[in-house]
Order: sequence, then C-alpha cells, then structure tokens
Amino acid sequence: MTLKYCKTRKVKSPLRAHPFDAGIDLYVPEDLTYDVMKEKLAVVKEDIEVEYDGKFIKSMKLQPGQSILIPTGLHVKVPEGYALILFNKSGVASKKHLHVGACVIDQNYEGECHINLTNVGNETMSIEAGEKITQGLIIPINYAITEEIDTIENLYAGSDHDRGAGGFGSSGTK
Repeated sequence: MTLKYCKTRKVKSPLRAHPFDAGIDLYVPEDLTYDVMKEKLAVVKEDIEVEYDGKFIKSMKLQPGQSILIPTGLHVKVPEGYALILFNKSGVASKKHLHVGACVIDQNYEGECHINLTNVGNETMSIEAGEKITQGLIIPINYAITEEIDTIENLYAGSDHDRGAGGFGSSGTK
C-alpha cells in the first residue's frame, strides 16, 4: 500500500524515522507566511505570537491553552478503505505539552492537510519551522452503517453481557 502525496509548500517529505515505526512523521513547513497563518489563526480565534524573518515565519509561540491550525503543505491520496489519522509524537506531547486534535483525513479529502495543536501545559511553547511535529497512521476503516433502535431494551435485546452500564472504573483496578 502507498500513501501518495504532493508538496505545495517547502516542507520535508513525510517519512518513518525507522522502517517499522507505525507513524509517518510530519513537519512544519519552512515557507509559511504571516498572511497564510493569519487566515488559519482566524479559524481558531487565537492571537498567536509569531517570529518571522520579514518573509517567512520562523517560529510560533503558543501560550497555555492556545490552539493553532498549521497547514502541512501536503495533499495526500489516502488509499481506499483507509483514513490518515494524525496523532501526538511522544516527545512533542510529553516535553512540549502540545497535543493533536481534530486530525482525521478521509480517503476522499483532496485539500491541504492541517495539524491542529493545543498547548495543554503551563508554559509558553515554541513551534519552529521545519520541526517534526506530529505523526500520521494509516488506519483501515469499517464503513458500518448506522441504525436507530427505538428503546434501550430493544437495543440490547438478546445480549447476555453481565457488565451493564458500569463505566469509568466500574470493573475495578486490580
């Protein structure tokens, strides 16, 4: 299987750091302009501090609780029957407290992929141009249909499960 892509910005190619890594690393483009990011920041309604060299953004600083939408510079052709889902990179999530959200890329999506990051930590964090920031996994999708059932009793009719409605710790810790 192949994940085909086209770069529309100056960005490192997506790749696995090691042949058997599950995730394909994605990077922050090196040619983001203030105008491009101003449009993206309007979507998340945040006032993000940016440092630029007069033409391109060199870094973006996220205050605690702030979110940012970063264009990847990549258009992808996700294989049929799959989705590309972006996840945290362990080092970025644990050291920088930057967590990925809202990043499911369907097989029929043809626009530029974006990374949605939120600073969940207590300190300001910097995102640098060219930085490895997230990882994508190609996940098989089951296109199950949905069906509404009129009552909870009918929904679970014939089930012989003993768990019931217990959740969040109901099965114990040992």
